[in-house]
Amino acid sequence: MTNHGVLQAQQLGAFLKETRPPVNTIFSSTLQRARRTAEAIITAQEDGSTEKHIRFTQSDLIKEKDFGIYEGKKYADVPKDVQDQHVETAASLNERCDIFLSEYLIPAIKSKMSRDDNSLIVVAHGTLLSYLWRRLILRLSRKSITLTDEVQTAFGQVVLESLGSWGNTAFLELELTLRKGDSVVKADVNAIPDNNRDEIDDTAKKDAPDVPAEDDVNKAESTPVDENSNVKQDLADVCVLIRNINCQDHLRGVKRARGGIGSAAYDDRQQSLDGFFPRSPKRNK
Repeated sequence: MTNHGVLQAQQLGAFLKETRPPVNTIFSSTLQRARRTAEAIITAQEDGSTEKHIRFTQSDLIKEKDFGIYEGKKYADVPKDVQDQHVETAASLNERCDIFLSEYLIPAIKSKMSRDDNSLIVVAHGTLLSYLWRRLILRLSRKSITLTDEVQTAFGQVVLESLGSWGNTAFLELELTLRKGDSVVKADVNAIPDNNRDEIDDTAKKDAPDVPAEDDVNKAESTPVDENSNVKQDLADVCVLIRNINCQDHLRGVKRARGGIGSAAYDDRQQSLDGFFPRSPKRNK
């Protein structure tokens, strides 16, 4: 993760703390860049409190796609139609996502809805999150998925299976409601990619993007959604409102440091500029 990536994660954490409901459940990929993004969110949420109230779960199931011999290389150098060289297949990614949904995410969603229990966040990687979203909508009734007026205005006609690529620390924001008779129980879910698209794997070269910025990746790697799929619609009673796609409001005004500093690898032993200047004691009014 770069210095600029850490700054982006910190901005995201502060933004979610200030503008969104409290978070008490976070799922994260085990790769370092996703874990550090999740930890930045946790730090902001707890805001110096000694009381630890966030359930933080890391899982290999939502690690980024395994690019085999292409790990560490520029995405542009990876053949679009590669089918060998030990590159992870779409079937393997779908299987991982299905297991994660069944064993982690869906139970957490149902638990939250039963208690009207705040928000949860998934921090993973661009390609993986695209697959996860497509597997999630198989569990839903298609008629239950709607968009806010703001999203419709910004994106026009949206193809649910291909929402486009995520930018650094951008997030997909969903509001889920469970209908029980005339009552509605709400839960919020955010999906956030790791904040270092400059890498394919966790130790790769800093100039190697893990997913390209263009939407053609989602189109090329997407698998058709079969309405008659054998996947169980275990969220058929849940309505989903898409509140934000690729939201990066938290990065307004954030600029990369010049002179290569922003692109340099982050070292948590570094001290911020504020650390060199002691804070003045607060004066009683």
